[in-house]
Amino acid sequence: MDRYFIKEKIEDSSIDLPFVKSKNQLADILTKVVTGKAFTRGLSKLSIGDPTAHLEGSVRILLSDKQKISIILKIIKEISENIIDKSREYNIRDN
Repeated sequence: MDRYFIKEKIEDSSIDLPFVKSKNQLADILTKVVTGKAFTRGLSKLSIGDPTAHLEGSVRILLSDKQKISIILKIIKEISENIIDKSREYNIRDN
Protein backbone atom coordinates (compact mmCIF):
# COMPACT_ATOMS: atom_id res chain seq x y z
CA MET A 1 0.00 0.00 0.00
CA ASP A 2 1.07 3.51 -0.70
CA ARG A 3 1.93 5.39 2.50
CA TYR A 4 0.43 8.59 1.11
CA PHE A 5 -2.87 6.79 0.56
CA ILE A 6 -2.86 5.67 4.20
CA LYS A 7 -1.83 9.15 5.39
CA GLU A 8 -4.70 10.70 3.43
CA LYS A 9 -7.21 8.23 4.88
CA ILE A 10 -6.00 8.93 8.42
CA GLU A 11 -6.23 12.69 7.87
CA ASP A 12 -9.78 12.50 6.48
CA SER A 13 -10.79 10.15 9.34
CA SER A 14 -11.63 7.22 7.03
CA ILE A 15 -9.17 5.16 9.09
CA ASP A 16 -8.62 5.40 12.84
CA LEU A 17 -5.33 4.09 14.21
CA PRO A 18 -5.61 3.30 17.92
CA PHE A 19 -2.57 3.19 20.19
CA VAL A 20 -1.04 -0.29 20.43
CA LYS A 21 1.31 -1.26 23.26
CA SER A 22 4.76 -2.52 22.27
CA LYS A 23 4.02 -6.05 23.46
CA ASN A 24 1.01 -6.17 21.13
CA GLN A 25 2.77 -4.94 17.97
CA LEU A 26 2.11 -7.78 15.53
CA ALA A 27 4.55 -6.44 12.92
CA ASP A 28 7.43 -7.14 15.31
CA ILE A 29 7.40 -10.83 14.37
CA LEU A 30 8.30 -9.76 10.82
CA THR A 31 10.69 -6.91 11.57
CA LYS A 32 12.57 -7.76 14.77
CA VAL A 33 14.20 -10.61 16.61
CA VAL A 34 11.55 -11.79 19.08
CA THR A 35 11.31 -14.66 21.54
CA GLY A 36 9.61 -17.89 20.53
CA LYS A 37 6.76 -17.02 22.88
CA ALA A 38 6.26 -13.58 21.27
CA PHE A 39 6.43 -15.14 17.78
CA THR A 40 3.83 -17.79 18.64
CA ARG A 41 1.58 -15.19 20.29
CA GLY A 42 1.85 -12.99 17.17
CA LEU A 43 0.97 -15.87 14.86
CA SER A 44 -1.99 -16.72 17.07
CA LYS A 45 -3.29 -13.14 17.01
CA LEU A 46 -3.04 -13.19 13.22
CA SER A 47 -5.03 -16.44 13.15
CA ILE A 48 -2.05 -18.32 11.78
CA GLY A 49 -1.57 -21.74 13.32
CA ASP A 50 1.65 -23.10 14.73
CA PRO A 51 3.78 -23.96 11.67
CA THR A 52 5.41 -26.87 13.56
CA ALA A 53 2.20 -28.36 14.97
CA HIS A 54 2.46 -31.45 12.75
CA LEU A 55 5.87 -32.37 14.17
CA GLU A 56 6.33 -34.86 16.96
CA GLY A 57 9.17 -35.03 19.44
CA SER A 58 12.20 -32.81 19.49
CA VAL A 59 13.00 -31.82 15.92
CA ARG A 60 15.22 -28.97 14.82
CA ILE A 61 14.37 -27.48 11.46
CA LEU A 62 17.14 -25.93 9.40
CA LEU A 63 15.75 -23.79 6.62
CA SER A 64 17.56 -22.28 3.68
CA ASP A 65 17.27 -18.54 3.09
CA LYS A 66 14.92 -19.29 0.17
CA GLN A 67 12.64 -21.34 2.45
CA LYS A 68 12.67 -18.60 5.13
CA ILE A 69 11.71 -15.98 2.53
CA SER A 70 8.92 -18.24 1.26
CA ILE A 71 7.51 -18.61 4.79
CA ILE A 72 7.72 -14.85 5.42
CA LEU A 73 5.94 -14.13 2.12
CA LYS A 74 3.15 -16.56 3.06
CA ILE A 75 2.78 -14.84 6.45
CA ILE A 76 2.69 -11.40 4.78
CA LYS A 77 0.02 -12.66 2.36
CA GLU A 78 -2.11 -13.94 5.25
CA ILE A 79 -1.64 -10.67 7.14
CA SER A 80 -2.68 -8.69 4.06
CA GLU A 81 -5.78 -10.85 3.64
CA ASN A 82 -6.64 -10.34 7.33
CA ILE A 83 -6.23 -6.56 6.95
CA ILE A 84 -8.50 -6.56 3.90
CA ASP A 85 -11.10 -8.63 5.78
CA LYS A 86 -10.94 -6.29 8.80
CA SER A 87 -11.22 -3.20 6.59
CA ARG A 88 -14.37 -4.68 5.05
CA GLU A 89 -15.75 -5.33 8.54
CA TYR A 90 -15.22 -1.68 9.46
CA ASN A 91 -16.49 -0.45 6.06
CA ILE A 92 -13.26 1.39 5.20
CA ARG A 93 -13.77 2.66 1.68
CA ASP A 94 -11.35 3.72 -0.99
CA ASN A 95 -12.86 7.07 -1.99
